[in-house]
Formats: sequence, structure tokens, C-alpha cells
Amino acid sequence: MAGSFGFEAAKYDLSMQIGERKLLPAVRAADPGALIIADGFSCRTQIEQATGRRPLHLAQVIQQAMRRQRGQIPVPALAPERHHSLMPMAAVAIAVLVGVSAVWRARRRR
Repeated sequence: MAGSFGFEAAKYDLSMQIGERKLLPAVRAADPGALIIADGFSCRTQIEQATGRRPLHLAQVIQQAMRRQRGQIPVPALAPERHHSLMPMAAVAIAVLVGVSAVWRARRRR
């Protein structure tokens, strides 16, 4: 989807054509137990809507692996969490972006 590009009505068809070239067929062909990892929100959205598969952000995979290592996840394989689990990560990401932006602006003013 390339960020907001594929969310725009006029560009939706092109976005889907691009996805259907390689990405979406590869996701559909992947083993049902395979992890699908996509860090971008728009990429995860397109994959989920077009294939029914639920991709995870790399941070979610690392978090689940750490929980599993501590015995907090007794299942044999990593499982996708619900979207509500993205909220704390989104808050941290926004805080980091705000901080980086503030530092950049302060340095630029000098």
C-alpha cells in the first residue's frame, strides 16, 4: 500500500495490482502455520484484507518469543495477538517520534 497511497480511493486498484504481483500470492501460498511479518501498518492491513492472514509486526514477534521463553505463552507456536495489543506499541512509537522531532527541531534552530 505504500503508506496512505493505497488507502486513497483513486489509487486502490493500482495498490492491489502491485500487491498481487508477488507479495499477496506468496502470502497465500505460505504454510498456514508460517509467521507473516510486516512492519508497516498499511502493509499489514493490505495483507490481512486481501488474504485473510494476520501478519505481525516484528516487535510483536520478539515480544511473544520473550514471553514464551519466560513460560508465559505455553502454546507450541507464536500466535497473532488481537489488534488491541498494538496500542501500547503505537503509544511508544508516537512518543519516540515526538522526541526525535523535538531534538531535530532544536538542532535545526541552532
